[in-house]
Amino acid sequence: MDPTQPEVVAPDRVVLTTARPQPVVNGNAMQWLGGALLVIAGVLVWREVSLEAVVMLLVGSGAAMVGTLVLERKKKSLLGPALTLASVVVSSAWYAATRDPLVLLSLASGFATFAWLAFANRARTALVMTPAHRMFAWQGLAWSGLALTLATSFHLFHGSELLGDGFVARRVIVTVAWLAAGLAGVVWGGKREDRAVLGAGLVLTVAALGKLLLYDTTHLDGVLRIAAFALAGGLTWVGGRLITPKAPVVA
Repeated sequence: MDPTQPEVVAPDRVVLTTARPQPVVNGNAMQWLGGALLVIAGVLVWREVSLEAVVMLLVGSGAAMVGTLVLERKKKSLLGPALTLASVVVSSAWYAATRDPLVLLSLASGFATFAWLAFANRARTALVMTPAHRMFAWQGLAWSGLALTLATSFHLFHGSELLGDGFVARRVIVTVAWLAAGLAGVVWGGKREDRAVLGAGLVLTVAALGKLLLYDTTHLDGVLRIAAFALAGGLTWVGGRLITPKAPVVA
């Protein structure tokens, strides 16, 4: 090769790409409309077929769960989580009004759906899920967990023949469980700067401390009240200790 001649560099391969055509109709709006029509269809089935209301509630919760899983597989959309959260809200109100144990299945399905969104999808979260989507999933997990644990504890312990009517220690168990889970979320989310996990942890922590100060204080006495505050204080101290950054060691 003649050193006086300029070196000829082969051009990079040109890759032709075509822009995806933009849809004329908003697909997300159509999904929301379809979900609303399905809800109306469910109401009409309940009126025409005369099914028990709790059966329709279970069917609706199951449909919301399946719909969420299908939508998450194909396209990340807030429609599925929104339907699941709506089923959790309706189920919570229904249990508060009727105390029907079958409603616990509906609450459990909502909690399981949000748990799948928050944990099983975690490996793909940074690439697929938007920050708003992740926040929705973790907030749904926190609120559905609050509803499920509260309703389950009431069903198991209130009026229990084994433990006696009004098993008061259940109040301490629920408060400590909420606080432990909440502080775990606060510590984990704070250390990893994960706002979604941190937000869910704060919801559980505030709910636990609010229940302790506003409800447990007036419904507990003696040793149980002391134990509730001692456990809450110890857990909070440990959480603060774990999340506080260590001072650098100066040689």
